[in-house]
Amino acid sequence: MTTATQIAADKKRELWNALYDFVHGNGGWVVSVPDAFPLRVELRQGSALPAKLTQAGYAPRSCGMTTRILPNKPIVSVDIIEIDLPGH
Repeated sequence: MTTATQIAADKKRELWNALYDFVHGNGGWVVSVPDAFPLRVELRQGSALPAKLTQAGYAPRSCGMTTRILPNKPIVSVDIIEIDLPGH
């Protein structure tokens, strides 16, 4: 028997996974714990990802900057954003 709580948790997990795929597909890196909101993301400076998320109905908020080591580059500066569940 599926309870309303289980259904809500499953939908939240599905949303988290869809956002993960969207972020990764647009060049970002999800750095938060799986299934946790807000979803914390690192992205290259100047990325179009925040605008795409806004167009999709999310309200990404800036959380500053950090550095990231990439395979074929030295250390690069990246922006940090958080994405919460819609309506929160």
